[in-house]
Amino acid sequence: MEWEVTPAFTYEDLLLYGEEGAFGIQKVNGTADEHPFLVNQGRHYKLYFLSPQFEGTHYKLIATHESDEKSVLLYESTVSGIESGGKWGFDKSGYGNWKYGLMGNLLQHLS
Repeated sequence: MEWEVTPAFTYEDLLLYGEEGAFGIQKVNGTADEHPFLVNQGRHYKLYFLSPQFEGTHYKLIATHESDEKSVLLYESTVSGIESGGKWGFDKSGYGNWKYGLMGNLLQHLS
C-alpha cells in the first residue's frame, strides 16, 4: 500500500481531498491553518460524490493506519445526491498516516 499525501483539488470553489472527478472530502470546521485530518480531534466533514454512477450506492468510509494497517469504520450511509456528511476523528495517538477508502456496491475508489 502506498502512503502519500492525497492532493487537494477544487470543485465549485470547495477545497476537497480525494480523487478528482469521483470523490472528495471537505473539512467543514476547525481553523484554516490546521491539518485537515487531525489525530485525537473530531471534525465535521462533507463527502462529495462527483459522479452520477454513485447515486443510490451504499458505502462505508474506512481509514487504515500506516503503522499496523488496521482499518476502522468512520462513516456509513447511502449516496443520495452529490453531498453527504458526518463527524469523525482518529483515535490513534502518535504520528503516522491514515489512508481513506470507500467500500460498497461497485464503489472501490481509494483516497
